[in-house]
Amino acid sequence: MDLKEKAGNVFEREALRRELQAMLSDYLEDREVRSLSWNELLYIFLTSAVFGSLVESLWCRVLNGFWERRTSVLFGDLSFAEAIGGTFLTVVLRNDLDAKPGDIFVKSLFWGTVLEYIMSWGEETFTGYRSWDYSDRAFNLNGRVCALYSGFWGALGVAWAKLLYPGFREVYDKFPECVHAPIAKTVIPLLIADIVVSSIAKNRFTDRRAGVPAANAFDEWVDAHFPDEMVIRAYPNSVKVDREGNAEADTLNGTNARALEEDTLKAKVKALDHMSEEEKAEWLEALLLSLQEKTRSVESAVQQLGHH
Repeated sequence: MDLKEKAGNVFEREALRRELQAMLSDYLEDREVRSLSWNELLYIFLTSAVFGSLVESLWCRVLNGFWERRTSVLFGDLSFAEAIGGTFLTVVLRNDLDAKPGDIFVKSLFWGTVLEYIMSWGEETFTGYRSWDYSDRAFNLNGRVCALYSGFWGALGVAWAKLLYPGFREVYDKFPECVHAPIAKTVIPLLIADIVVSSIAKNRFTDRRAGVPAANAFDEWVDAHFPDEMVIRAYPNSVKVDREGNAEADTLNGTNARALEEDTLKAKVKALDHMSEEEKAEWLEALLLSLQEKTRSVESAVQQLGHH
C-alpha cells in the first residue's frame, strides 16, 4: 500500500468518525433527557416495596393456596426485590414514556432479566439464601431467570411506563418541596436500622439452625429478642444453599412442600412441567372445554338478567 492510498484510508476513517459524531450530537440535542431527583427515587423505592410485598402475598395466596408474609425485613412489609425493580425501571424507562409499547416491552424484558439475575446471584453470594429458583422452568439460566418471568418484566415495563409511573408522578408533584427533606431524614435512618437488625437476626438464625451456640452476650440478646418463629414469619420463602449453589432444604416455613401437598395452582403447574407432550395436549383440551362451559354459563346468566 503506497502513501497516497494510506492517506486516502485515513481520510475516509476521519470522515466517517465526524459523520457518526454529528449523528450522535443531533440525536442527543433532539432527545430530552429527563432528570430524576433523589427524593423521587426514594418515594418510588418505598412505594414499590410496599405494593410489591402486597402483590407477593396475594400471588402466594393464588399460587399456593394460603396466606404468607413476603418481606425483606423484620419490621414493615417491604419487598426490596420489587423496590429495586421499580426504581430500576424508572431510571431505564424515564425517557421512553411516549415510546411504542412493543419497544418498551423489549427493553424492559432485557434489562429486567439482567437485573433479576444480578439480584439472585447477589442474594445467594452474600447471604447464602435463595428466594426464587426457576430450574424447573423452560428456557431458564442457572435457575435465576427464565422466559416466563422475563416476559413478566416486559409487561411490567409497559404498565409502569404507560400507567403506574405517570400516576405516581401526578401524586408526587402535589407534594410541596418543603416536606421532602424531613421525610428523607426520617425514613432513611429507620430503613437502614431495619436492614441492619434484620441481617443480624437472620445470620444468627442461620447459626442456630447449624447448631452454633451463642458466643457472647450480644448473641444471647439476639436469640432472646429474635427467635426462630419471628424470622420464619418474615422469610418463609427463603431456601438455604451451599457453596456450590445447591439447595440444602426448604429451610424456613416449608412453603413449597406445603403448596405441593395440596390441590393448588402450584401443584398443577408443577405437574404440567413433568407431563409428556400428549398429556399436555389433553390437559389443554380439557382446560379449553372447561373455559367454554364457564363462558356459556356466564352468557346465559347475563341473558337472563337482561330478560328481567
